[in-house]
Amino acid sequence: MTSQYFVDANRTDDYTQDGNILTPYKTLSAAYAAAKIGAAMLNPKYINLLSSITENLTMDTGYVGLQGFTNSGVRAPLYLNGTITIAPTAGTITDNFFGITNLAIQKPEVTSGNCIDVLGGAVPLRVFLESVWLQNGSPGSFGVNINNTGASSVVNGQLNQFSPFATGGGIQVINGICNMVDSDSTGGSASCDSMFAAASGGKLNFARCQLEGNATHMIKCSGGDYGTSGYNITLGQTLLTNNRSTGHGITLSAGSLASIGTCGLNIQTGSGAKAINGVASANLATFPYSLVLFDSVTFVNAAGIIARNTTVTTNKAAYSVMS
Repeated sequence: MTSQYFVDANRTDDYTQDGNILTPYKTLSAAYAAAKIGAAMLNPKYINLLSSITENLTMDTGYVGLQGFTNSGVRAPLYLNGTITIAPTAGTITDNFFGITNLAIQKPEVTSGNCIDVLGGAVPLRVFLESVWLQNGSPGSFGVNINNTGASSVVNGQLNQFSPFATGGGIQVINGICNMVDSDSTGGSASCDSMFAAASGGKLNFARCQLEGNATHMIKCSGGDYGTSGYNITLGQTLLTNNRSTGHGITLSAGSLASIGTCGLNIQTGSGAKAINGVASANLATFPYSLVLFDSVTFVNAAGIIARNTTVTTNKAAYSVMS
Protein backbone atom coordinates (compact mmCIF):
# COMPACT_ATOMS: atom_id res chain seq x y z
CA MET A 1 0.00 0.00 0.00
CA THR A 2 1.89 3.03 -1.26
CA SER A 3 -0.19 5.65 0.57
CA GLN A 4 -0.67 3.83 3.91
CA TYR A 5 2.00 3.53 6.60
CA PHE A 6 1.52 1.54 9.80
CA VAL A 7 3.12 1.96 13.24
CA ASP A 8 3.09 -0.58 16.07
CA ALA A 9 5.11 0.38 19.16
CA ASN A 10 4.33 -2.97 20.77
CA ARG A 11 6.36 -4.93 18.26
CA THR A 12 9.63 -6.11 19.80
CA ASP A 13 10.65 -8.73 17.25
CA ASP A 14 13.31 -8.21 14.60
CA TYR A 15 12.23 -7.56 11.02
CA THR A 16 12.73 -5.06 8.21
CA GLN A 17 10.46 -2.11 8.95
CA ASP A 18 8.80 -0.78 5.82
CA GLY A 19 5.44 0.47 7.08
CA ASN A 20 3.41 -2.44 5.77
CA ILE A 21 0.71 -3.64 8.16
CA LEU A 22 2.65 -6.92 8.66
CA THR A 23 6.02 -5.17 9.01
CA PRO A 24 5.13 -1.79 10.55
CA TYR A 25 7.43 0.91 11.77
CA LYS A 26 8.00 0.98 15.50
CA THR A 27 8.07 4.79 15.83
CA LEU A 28 5.95 7.59 14.44
CA SER A 29 9.00 9.60 13.44
CA ALA A 30 10.23 6.81 11.16
CA ALA A 31 6.80 6.45 9.58
CA TYR A 32 6.45 10.20 9.11
CA ALA A 33 9.87 10.53 7.51
CA ALA A 34 8.87 7.92 4.95
CA ALA A 35 5.31 9.12 4.41
CA LYS A 36 6.10 12.77 3.75
CA ILE A 37 8.29 11.96 0.74
CA GLY A 38 6.18 12.97 -2.22
CA ALA A 39 3.11 13.83 -0.12
CA ALA A 40 0.93 16.43 -1.88
CA MET A 41 -2.67 17.36 -2.59
CA LEU A 42 -2.92 14.75 -5.35
CA ASN A 43 -0.85 12.23 -3.42
CA PRO A 44 -1.97 12.22 0.25
CA LYS A 45 -0.37 9.82 2.72
CA TYR A 46 -1.79 8.28 5.90
CA ILE A 47 -0.11 7.02 9.06
CA ASN A 48 -2.10 4.40 10.97
CA LEU A 49 -1.23 3.85 14.62
CA LEU A 50 -1.86 0.23 15.61
CA SER A 51 -1.05 0.57 19.32
CA SER A 52 -0.64 3.26 21.95
CA ILE A 53 2.75 4.94 21.91
CA THR A 54 4.95 7.33 23.91
CA GLU A 55 6.60 9.77 21.51
CA ASN A 56 6.70 13.41 20.45
CA LEU A 57 6.04 14.07 16.76
CA THR A 58 6.70 17.12 14.56
CA MET A 59 4.54 17.38 11.44
CA ASP A 60 6.10 19.80 8.94
CA THR A 61 4.72 18.52 5.63
CA GLY A 62 1.10 18.75 4.55
CA TYR A 63 -1.12 15.92 3.32
CA VAL A 64 0.22 13.37 5.79
CA GLY A 65 -2.68 12.38 8.04
CA LEU A 66 -2.41 10.65 11.41
CA GLN A 67 -5.09 8.34 12.79
CA GLY A 68 -5.61 5.71 15.43
CA PHE A 69 -6.32 2.51 13.53
CA THR A 70 -8.92 0.91 15.80
CA ASN A 71 -11.57 0.00 13.22
CA SER A 72 -14.06 1.22 15.79
CA GLY A 73 -16.83 3.74 15.53
CA VAL A 74 -16.82 4.44 19.26
CA ARG A 75 -14.75 7.07 21.02
CA ALA A 76 -12.22 4.72 22.60
CA PRO A 77 -9.09 5.74 20.73
CA LEU A 78 -5.48 4.69 21.05
CA TYR A 79 -3.19 6.91 23.15
CA LEU A 80 -0.25 9.02 22.12
CA ASN A 81 1.66 10.11 25.23
CA GLY A 82 3.49 13.21 24.08
CA THR A 83 3.13 16.37 22.02
CA ILE A 84 2.28 16.73 18.34
CA THR A 85 3.82 19.89 16.89
CA ILE A 86 2.39 21.09 13.58
CA ALA A 87 4.88 23.51 12.05
CA PRO A 88 5.24 23.78 8.26
CA THR A 89 8.30 25.66 7.08
CA ALA A 90 7.16 26.80 3.61
CA GLY A 91 4.33 26.70 1.08
CA THR A 92 0.88 28.19 0.58
CA ILE A 93 -2.22 27.30 2.55
CA THR A 94 -3.20 24.72 -0.09
CA ASP A 95 0.15 22.99 0.48
CA ASN A 96 -0.26 22.76 4.23
CA PHE A 97 -3.29 20.64 5.12
CA PHE A 98 -2.89 18.54 8.30
CA GLY A 99 -5.30 16.03 9.81
CA ILE A 100 -5.52 14.00 13.04
CA THR A 101 -8.40 11.68 13.86
CA ASN A 102 -9.50 8.96 16.29
CA LEU A 103 -6.64 9.46 18.71
CA ALA A 104 -6.16 10.36 22.38
CA ILE A 105 -3.23 12.65 23.16
CA GLN A 106 -2.06 12.84 26.76
CA LYS A 107 0.42 15.09 28.52
CA PRO A 108 0.65 13.97 32.18
CA GLU A 109 0.64 16.52 34.99
CA VAL A 110 4.32 15.97 35.63
CA THR A 111 5.21 16.70 32.00
CA SER A 112 5.08 20.31 30.82
CA GLY A 113 3.71 21.25 27.44
CA ASN A 114 0.58 21.10 25.31
CA CYS A 115 -1.01 18.13 23.58
CA ILE A 116 -1.02 19.82 20.16
CA ASP A 117 1.03 22.90 19.22
CA VAL A 118 -0.01 24.59 15.98
CA LEU A 119 2.95 26.80 15.06
CA GLY A 120 4.81 27.56 11.82
CA GLY A 121 5.28 31.31 12.23
CA ALA A 122 3.59 33.10 9.32
CA VAL A 123 3.41 30.03 7.07
CA PRO A 124 -0.32 29.51 6.37
CA LEU A 125 -1.94 26.19 7.26
CA ARG A 126 -5.18 24.35 7.84
CA VAL A 127 -5.54 21.74 10.56
CA PHE A 128 -8.44 19.30 10.87
CA LEU A 129 -9.09 17.51 14.18
CA GLU A 130 -11.85 14.94 14.46
CA SER A 131 -12.62 12.58 17.35
CA VAL A 132 -9.46 13.62 19.18
CA TRP A 133 -9.38 13.28 22.98
CA LEU A 134 -7.00 15.79 24.60
CA GLN A 135 -5.75 15.31 28.17
CA ASN A 136 -3.16 17.57 29.81
CA GLY A 137 -2.42 18.77 33.28
CA SER A 138 0.67 20.93 33.68
CA PRO A 139 0.30 24.60 34.73
CA GLY A 140 -0.67 26.84 31.82
CA SER A 141 -0.88 23.95 29.36
CA PHE A 142 -3.66 23.41 26.83
CA GLY A 143 -5.04 20.58 24.76
CA VAL A 144 -4.57 22.71 21.64
CA ASN A 145 -2.27 25.73 21.54
CA ILE A 146 -2.43 27.87 18.37
CA ASN A 147 0.11 30.54 17.47
CA ASN A 148 0.24 30.97 13.70
CA THR A 149 -0.01 34.32 11.90
CA GLY A 150 -0.36 32.95 8.36
CA ALA A 151 -3.09 34.55 6.26
CA SER A 152 -6.34 32.52 6.47
CA SER A 153 -4.76 29.92 8.76
CA VAL A 154 -7.43 27.97 10.63
CA VAL A 155 -7.87 24.98 12.95
CA ASN A 156 -11.19 23.18 12.44
CA GLY A 157 -12.39 20.62 14.97
CA GLN A 158 -15.36 18.30 15.24
CA LEU A 159 -16.42 15.70 17.83
CA ASN A 160 -13.43 16.46 20.04
CA GLN A 161 -13.18 15.91 23.80
CA PHE A 162 -11.17 18.18 26.13
CA SER A 163 -10.48 16.47 29.45
CA PRO A 164 -7.70 18.44 31.18
CA PHE A 165 -6.81 17.56 34.75
CA ALA A 166 -4.96 19.39 37.56
CA THR A 167 -4.15 22.84 36.11
CA GLY A 168 -4.55 22.19 32.37
CA GLY A 169 -6.88 24.00 29.96
CA GLY A 170 -8.64 23.17 26.70
CA ILE A 171 -7.74 25.61 23.89
CA GLN A 172 -5.53 28.68 23.69
CA VAL A 173 -5.45 30.84 20.54
CA ILE A 174 -2.62 33.35 20.63
CA ASN A 175 -2.71 34.02 16.88
CA GLY A 176 -5.02 32.46 14.31
CA ILE A 177 -8.56 31.10 14.11
CA CYS A 178 -10.05 28.04 15.78
CA ASN A 179 -13.52 26.65 15.04
CA MET A 180 -14.94 23.88 17.26
CA VAL A 181 -18.21 22.10 16.43
CA ASP A 182 -20.04 19.34 18.32
CA SER A 183 -17.26 19.13 20.91
CA ASP A 184 -17.23 19.09 24.71
CA SER A 185 -15.08 19.53 27.79
CA THR A 186 -15.15 18.16 31.32
CA GLY A 187 -14.49 20.04 34.53
CA GLY A 188 -11.73 18.29 36.40
CA SER A 189 -9.30 21.23 36.60
CA ALA A 190 -9.11 22.12 40.29
CA SER A 191 -6.95 25.23 39.81
CA CYS A 192 -7.25 26.07 36.12
CA ASP A 193 -7.06 29.78 35.26
CA SER A 194 -8.63 29.63 31.78
CA MET A 195 -10.33 26.62 30.24
CA PHE A 196 -10.43 28.39 26.87
CA ALA A 197 -8.51 31.54 25.95
CA ALA A 198 -8.09 33.95 23.05
CA ALA A 199 -5.40 36.62 22.96
CA SER A 200 -5.49 39.79 20.87
CA GLY A 201 -4.49 37.95 17.70
CA GLY A 202 -6.83 35.03 18.24
CA LYS A 203 -10.35 34.12 17.24
CA LEU A 204 -12.17 31.25 18.98
CA ASN A 205 -15.56 30.02 17.79
CA PHE A 206 -17.83 27.34 19.29
CA ALA A 207 -21.00 25.89 17.74
CA ARG A 208 -23.20 23.16 19.21
CA CYS A 209 -20.73 22.50 22.03
CA GLN A 210 -21.07 21.61 25.70
CA LEU A 211 -18.30 23.32 27.63
CA GLU A 212 -17.81 22.51 31.30
CA GLY A 213 -14.93 23.27 33.61
CA ASN A 214 -13.73 24.27 37.06
CA ALA A 215 -11.86 27.44 36.24
CA THR A 216 -11.37 31.06 37.18
CA HIS A 217 -12.51 31.88 33.64
CA MET A 218 -14.27 29.36 31.41
CA ILE A 219 -13.52 31.57 28.41
CA LYS A 220 -11.06 34.44 28.69
CA CYS A 221 -10.40 37.06 26.04
CA SER A 222 -7.23 38.89 26.99
CA GLY A 223 -6.83 41.25 24.03
CA GLY A 224 -8.83 43.42 21.74
CA ASP A 225 -7.07 44.43 18.53
CA TYR A 226 -8.43 41.44 16.60
CA GLY A 227 -11.91 42.79 17.30
CA THR A 228 -11.37 45.53 14.73
CA SER A 229 -11.86 42.96 11.98
CA GLY A 230 -13.99 40.30 13.65
CA TYR A 231 -15.14 38.71 16.88
CA ASN A 232 -12.58 37.37 19.33
CA ILE A 233 -15.14 34.95 20.78
CA THR A 234 -18.36 33.54 19.33
CA LEU A 235 -20.73 31.00 20.89
CA GLY A 236 -23.72 29.54 19.11
CA GLN A 237 -26.09 26.85 20.40
CA THR A 238 -23.62 26.15 23.19
CA LEU A 239 -24.02 25.38 26.89
CA LEU A 240 -21.24 26.77 29.10
CA THR A 241 -20.98 25.63 32.74
CA ASN A 242 -18.39 26.69 35.32
CA ASN A 243 -18.34 24.48 38.42
CA ARG A 244 -16.07 26.78 40.42
CA SER A 245 -18.09 28.67 43.02
CA THR A 246 -16.33 31.97 42.29
CA GLY A 247 -15.53 31.37 38.63
CA HIS A 248 -16.72 33.48 35.71
CA GLY A 249 -18.34 32.31 32.51
CA ILE A 250 -16.87 34.67 29.91
CA THR A 251 -14.29 37.33 30.79
CA LEU A 252 -13.75 40.18 28.31
CA SER A 253 -10.86 42.61 28.50
CA ALA A 254 -10.86 46.15 27.13
CA GLY A 255 -11.41 46.31 23.39
CA SER A 256 -12.41 42.68 22.99
CA LEU A 257 -15.43 41.68 20.94
CA ALA A 258 -17.73 38.73 21.65
CA SER A 259 -20.95 37.35 20.19
CA ILE A 260 -23.31 34.96 22.00
CA GLY A 261 -26.39 33.48 20.39
CA THR A 262 -28.88 30.83 21.57
CA CYS A 263 -26.63 29.76 24.42
CA GLY A 264 -26.83 28.91 28.09
CA LEU A 265 -24.35 30.19 30.70
CA ASN A 266 -24.51 28.31 33.99
CA ILE A 267 -22.52 29.97 36.78
CA GLN A 268 -22.33 29.02 40.47
CA THR A 269 -23.28 31.02 43.58
CA GLY A 270 -19.91 32.16 44.89
CA SER A 271 -19.19 35.78 45.73
CA GLY A 272 -18.14 37.79 42.68
CA ALA A 273 -18.98 35.11 40.13
CA LYS A 274 -20.24 36.60 36.87
CA ALA A 275 -21.81 34.96 33.87
CA ILE A 276 -20.17 37.64 31.73
CA ASN A 277 -17.30 39.51 33.34
CA GLY A 278 -16.86 42.60 31.18
CA VAL A 279 -15.01 45.89 31.57
CA ALA A 280 -15.36 49.30 30.00
CA SER A 281 -14.83 49.23 26.21
CA ALA A 282 -15.41 45.47 25.96
CA ASN A 283 -18.12 44.74 23.40
CA LEU A 284 -20.77 42.04 23.58
CA ALA A 285 -23.41 41.29 20.96
CA THR A 286 -26.26 39.03 22.07
CA PHE A 287 -29.03 37.57 19.97
CA PRO A 288 -32.48 36.08 20.71
CA TYR A 289 -32.99 33.47 23.36
CA SER A 290 -29.61 33.45 25.07
CA LEU A 291 -30.21 32.21 28.61
CA VAL A 292 -27.97 33.26 31.48
CA LEU A 293 -28.27 31.02 34.55
CA PHE A 294 -26.75 32.15 37.83
CA ASP A 295 -27.54 32.80 41.47
CA SER A 296 -25.16 35.62 42.34
CA VAL A 297 -26.21 38.30 39.87
CA THR A 298 -23.75 41.08 39.14
CA PHE A 299 -23.45 41.62 35.39
CA VAL A 300 -27.21 41.48 34.93
CA ASN A 301 -29.20 42.22 38.05
CA ALA A 302 -32.27 40.39 39.30
CA ALA A 303 -34.57 42.59 37.22
CA GLY A 304 -32.68 41.73 34.05
CA ILE A 305 -31.04 45.16 33.74
CA ILE A 306 -27.46 45.42 32.54
CA ALA A 307 -25.46 46.71 35.48
CA ARG A 308 -21.95 47.09 34.06
CA ASN A 309 -20.69 49.52 31.44
CA THR A 310 -19.62 46.92 28.93
CA THR A 311 -21.17 47.88 25.59
CA VAL A 312 -23.97 45.40 24.90
CA THR A 313 -25.95 45.17 21.67
CA THR A 314 -29.16 43.23 22.14
CA ASN A 315 -31.74 41.91 19.72
CA LYS A 316 -35.23 41.24 21.11
CA ALA A 317 -35.22 39.62 24.58
CA ALA A 318 -31.59 38.65 24.81
CA TYR A 319 -31.45 37.91 28.52
CA SER A 320 -33.49 35.70 30.80
CA VAL A 321 -32.53 35.65 34.46
CA MET A 322 -33.02 32.78 36.89
CA SER A 323 -32.03 32.92 40.54
